[in-house]
Amino acid sequence: MADKAMSVLTDAKAGLTVQIDKLSTVVADSPVADVYTTVFGGTTLKVFIIDWLPLLLMVILPALCLLFVACGICGKKKSSAGNRVVRKIGLAVKADVRMFRSGSNLGPKGRKAGSKEEAAIKKKAASPPGGKGGRYY
Repeated sequence: MADKAMSVLTDAKAGLTVQIDKLSTVVADSPVADVYTTVFGGTTLKVFIIDWLPLLLMVILPALCLLFVACGICGKKKSSAGNRVVRKIGLAVKADVRMFRSGSNLGPKGRKAGSKEEAAIKKKAASPPGGKGGRYY
């Protein structure tokens, strides 16, 4: 198991070295080489990527995140209890409006047709059981 892990790590290191050498060739052929030499001096790209880049990322990225948090660009917006209550009331009002709108369309003639049906039901309930003769059929 340890031999297999060591061979995988060796292959990864070899692949990384090849990619860094290719990157060094590309940087040396472009005008970036002059800027690189001006900024970093005699430090080779390989040494910079392996030694300095992780260190700079560990120092610069947290400071950048703190700057974004201070400006309010990122982070969750915290809502107060008052905002939650107002949101619940708004939801209840919307539900009430929807219920009112759905109840007002009881028939093709609207509220009047519903009132007529309601009066007919009340009249039928007030009559004696069994109809006119009082007998159950």
